Amino acid sequence: MKASLTPMQIKVYKFIVDYHAQHGTVPSNKEIGAAMNTPRSNAYRLLRGLIARGYINPGPPRTVRSYTIVDGADGPGQTNKVHVAASDFVQKHRAFMNAVERGQDTEAMGHDVQQALQKLNVEVGGNV
Repeated sequence: MKASLTPMQIKVYKFIVDYHAQHGTVPSNKEIGAAMNTPRSNAYRLLRGLIARGYINPGPPRTVRSYTIVDGADGPGQTNKVHVAASDFVQKHRAFMNAVERGQDTEAMGHDVQQALQKLNVEVGGNV
């Protein structure tokens, strides 16, 4: 069971879900801050609270839009699950390719990309 949210966290979570439904990706800290009329640093703190309470999953460090929405009773519906899975795959693949370009070790990241692709395949109900 997910922990309860503060009123501001609820507002941010709803903004993230709505933004994702409209744009197919999650908003950046800057976009969250602008929408909530709060500094980007406060948007980051609010995201950390949503992560701690199990409403979103963190992504790779130092990447924009690197988190994903957790499915659940308060989370996205079936249509959004496909968008979330696709967004998760794209984010992990981009991070993987950036690491390849920088010459970093990518073994673990490759595994994450494969898992994200498998989840996307399950959500669309076919071969991706």
